[in-house]
Amino acid sequence: MMHENRKNQTFIGVDKSIKTLNLAIKVFQEYLSDKTLADPEKYYQAHEYLEETKTLYQEALNEISNMTESLPPNASPGFIKWKESVRKGSGIISESKEFEALKSELQNDEFLLRFLTPEEIEVLLTKHYESQQLGKRKLSNIKARFIIDKIRNLMSEAETLDIKAKEKLYQLK
Repeated sequence: MMHENRKNQTFIGVDKSIKTLNLAIKVFQEYLSDKTLADPEKYYQAHEYLEETKTLYQEALNEISNMTESLPPNASPGFIKWKESVRKGSGIISESKEFEALKSELQNDEFLLRFLTPEEIEVLLTKHYESQQLGKRKLSNIKARFIIDKIRNLMSEAETLDIKAKEKLYQLK
């Protein structure tokens, strides 16, 4: 039960971030369409969604970091066992190590499939499979990498649209 709450907490933050970003993008796109007059209210609504997302993203990133961070070298065996149990229960840790098995695991992951297509998952896995095993990175944290990439890409798109929408808004004045 405790692990389910941790899983829900982690996924709720990510879910809200992505949904709010998609909403901001949609409103910016509507605002920027040729059919729409430069309505300051519409611009500020989209801009507020973007600002809200930045806060939600930071909260989700903090939660993901808590789940994926390295354990301190002096951690007690009891703490290590507990932390590993929490990590596994969070749903953010992948189990497979081999490329094909990991691809299958990720392409069947309920949470990832809410935001990524199986094709996008394969592209991201191909892109990150090797690099996720270098240095301090762990392959088991690859879901976190995918989620972070997805949010960063949406954030970049929303920020680009925000700049264009701001230009349209200032043409009014």
